[in-house]
Amino acid sequence: MGKRISAVLTGLLFIAAAVFVVLNAVGVIPFRIWDYWPMIFVLVGIPGLFGRGGRIFSLGMIAVGSLLTLRSIGVAPFDSLSVWSGIVLPVLLCVIGLSIIASVFRIGKVGGKKIDRGTADMKDVSVVFGEKNIDYSGIEFKGLDASCVFGSMVIDLRNAIITENCAIEVSGVFGSVEILTSNNAVYSVTGSQIFGSVNGGNSGSMLGIPTVTVEANAVFGSVDVK
Repeated sequence: MGKRISAVLTGLLFIAAAVFVVLNAVGVIPFRIWDYWPMIFVLVGIPGLFGRGGRIFSLGMIAVGSLLTLRSIGVAPFDSLSVWSGIVLPVLLCVIGLSIIASVFRIGKVGGKKIDRGTADMKDVSVVFGEKNIDYSGIEFKGLDASCVFGSMVIDLRNAIITENCAIEVSGVFGSVEILTSNNAVYSVTGSQIFGSVNGGNSGSMLGIPTVTVEANAVFGSVDVK
């Protein structure tokens, strides 16, 4: 349901943006439309609020877009803010802080190296200032929300049992996440990054083989599907 809401909302936002562009072009709503270019960040961030994971990342995108817009149109005192030290850096620090706090309340612990056997009913996993390896060998995999903050995580799906389409919501904030795969499913990777990287996956589908959709967010970190 969350993905449907997100998709519908995304479509409506872009349609609304198109209407405003046309009305501005014909002079019905006169304003300098290019002053509002940072709203792109807001448009990207809002749909993520309705997904299963990555809400903190989405809030960060919305905050950056909103502050940049206020600065761009000259609203005091935001017009005097530095883009990097006054907007991007504070928002990034807040995203990291909130991610660390949220991680404490998920499966996982702060610090140390942790090796776990995955389970079919595992829904959330996280690591903060540590390392973790999750092995799904011989285990039915039904999807996962994963977050890694100032650490590293490996999700091993090479010998997992995947019988239906599912999704992995993963965030790497100053951390690295590796998802090890094989031919047990089609892995479709989508995502966004701020000074980070999201790599790997394959597009399309294969008859009779389920699809694992990897929705990744990377902030000064990396998410690699291998």
